[in-house]
Amino acid sequence: TLQRLNEKPDSATKFSGEVMLEKGQILVTRAIVLMKNGDLVEARKEFESALMSGNTQAKLREYLVEVCYQLGDYDAVEEVLISLIRDFPNKSGYLMMFANLKIKQQQFPEAIRLLENYLTINPQNGEVGKRLVALYGKTGQMEKAHALLIELNEAVAKTT
Repeated sequence: TLQRLNEKPDSATKFSGEVMLEKGQILVTRAIVLMKNGDLVEARKEFESALMSGNTQAKLREYLVEVCYQLGDYDAVEEVLISLIRDFPNKSGYLMMFANLKIKQQQFPEAIRLLENYLTINPQNGEVGKRLVALYGKTGQMEKAHALLIELNEAVAKTT
């Protein structure tokens, strides 16, 4: 497939790709309208069809995450978030979304791991630190909670 990405498309292939992209954009627009009107099942179908048409933009996948989350299909949410984290490793917000999913599922050790990873990328994010302190407390890791709380307080003291 990498070779195909480097090949120059002939006019028929280029036209076919443009038609697919246009179809994907129409599907996304229709899906957004369905989502805003509360028809989440149909919106999901449209978002998935847009993905199948070759549109793999982050925003499309974010909408799909939102719809699947509202539908309670956490396996689908996880699958899409993993693809976003893989394709956009510098967007730490996807780690945060994944951590929130794990908290919702009460998979606290996994949520802790994700939040710790997030803090290595964004060490100045005090809100994530507070959430991590709460999870440490919830899972009985009081020493870690205490150490992080001291670290957060020192960071705040340096900025004031």
